[in-house]
Amino acid sequence: MANIWYGVTIGCAAMTAVTMLGAWWVALKTGGAEQARAKRVARIAWWGAAGFTVLLAVVCFASRPDLATAYINDPRHALAATVATAGLIGVKLWDRKETELLTFFAAASYVVGMLMNA
Repeated sequence: MANIWYGVTIGCAAMTAVTMLGAWWVALKTGGAEQARAKRVARIAWWGAAGFTVLLAVVCFASRPDLATAYINDPRHALAATVATAGLIGVKLWDRKETELLTFFAAASYVVGMLMNA
């Protein structure tokens, strides 16, 4: 039963990440009311992505105690986590500056970091 909820959590995390990235793409390519709606969706999806990222970290480290040593022994794991975290933080920082292109690239780096972690 735990594997089902782990899969559901990963699916929800992926859905929010792709929604955030897609909404920033729309915000980058449009203007006016469409851009405002896309940004609103992206900002809501950011909270979902952040929440599911924390939840996944807790679940992964709780279910696999050996995972911490894997992060210490293999720098690729730490790099992937750093890219994902920096991307998630970058989305929030660049969004405040109204820089859609940089915000989109930050969202993309979050997705890449999460894929590298998989």
